[in-house]
Amino acid sequence: MGRLVRGFRFDAVVSFIPRFDDFKPHVYSIDGKEEKVTHFEVFLKKCNLIFPVDIDLNDPVQVELLEEFKAMCKKTVKFRYYEYGVNWFDKLVKIADEIKGEKWRIDLIRKSEFVTSSFGEREGVKYLILDDFVLLVFRDRSKWGILDEYEEACKRKLEEVRKEYMEEGMLYWESLKPTTKYYLDENSVIEWLMKYASKTGVPLTGDINIEGVPEVHGLTADKLENICLKRVFRKTVAVEFEDGLVRIFFITRGVRVELPKEGEPVEELKRECSKEVEYEYYPEYPSWKYRRFLSYANRVETYGNVVKVFHSFPVPDLVEAAFGEKNGEKHVIFHKYRAFVHFIFEGENAEEIEELESEESESKREEGEKKRYYMDEDYMLDWIKKYIETIGPIEVVKTGRKKAKIKLTLENFDKIFAKKRTKL
Repeated sequence: MGRLVRGFRFDAVVSFIPRFDDFKPHVYSIDGKEEKVTHFEVFLKKCNLIFPVDIDLNDPVQVELLEEFKAMCKKTVKFRYYEYGVNWFDKLVKIADEIKGEKWRIDLIRKSEFVTSSFGEREGVKYLILDDFVLLVFRDRSKWGILDEYEEACKRKLEEVRKEYMEEGMLYWESLKPTTKYYLDENSVIEWLMKYASKTGVPLTGDINIEGVPEVHGLTADKLENICLKRVFRKTVAVEFEDGLVRIFFITRGVRVELPKEGEPVEELKRECSKEVEYEYYPEYPSWKYRRFLSYANRVETYGNVVKVFHSFPVPDLVEAAFGEKNGEKHVIFHKYRAFVHFIFEGENAEEIEELESEESESKREEGEKKRYYMDEDYMLDWIKKYIETIGPIEVVKTGRKKAKIKLTLENFDKIFAKKRTKL
């Protein structure tokens, strides 16, 4: 086995069904009007999102977008894909010059009876991608014969499965043919998807790639950008006023503060909080509603690795959630570990979530409502410093596996409030 391959990016997968293979157009008529379309699917592996893309070839804007996307594909390797392939991994890895893939995925392939296989060649180098996640590179031409034998074995296996499906009357047999695949850089594909959603005005509908998870629709360019590329939400500090105390939770820093609910600094904090959304807080809320809120939200803001927490298996069953309303907008915050999603709903979309919210609110009212505010982290760090300057050192609690009470002063402030490192 050779060194780890570098430079080849394959974290976005472009795939086709036979009818539309390699951007092939399909023509049909509706009420005597000829329609010309093509179709492909994009799998964003890091974001764990799958997007089907339909292109109207009678629309100049969409045709221009398609040509731009095809140009991206032409710059990389073109692969032949077999959905059912035999597993020769141990044999092939011995003759491969380079390999790239996470160890746990390689171990999983070793144990599998069958794998999906993609074969490509460019500039005197042959490539093999197994299950879309493990890449083998073959530069030594004397070893190519074994790779060719493997492709023939995959063809035979695919044909066997196709015949079985056909004999059993399963419609899916028609799709069991070798097709084209491209593997691209994920960020480039996300930027193209954002452009597609923005220029066409057609919100994207995608699937989180976890079995049993319903699709997410209504992903505008802005929402897709905030989920996959940007971290724009800054109000990650929770503030609660109750029982004669002000409780402050620096969630991304792993620090909790409790102070008396009196004095000019606290009055100033109350005034600032009154300008923000007042939330009703649920420490345990079903995470599956994330997909529903993401679909109906007019705007989305995120902080932290939202994709890792909410789009990857296993998805947490419960998250912390908060609901609020201000100036005719409804606000929902989901957070788990250091990942935050802030959903903003307006008009009809706000009405869509009322039923989901009301079910939880009824049970919460039986327990007694808990109110909190989410404040900008930079503001709260400055506020704590001013409090210490005015009142003096305070006691804080470092949260996590090893909870510890610590005397916070200006001298140890930066050390105590260093970013919390949480392995997700």
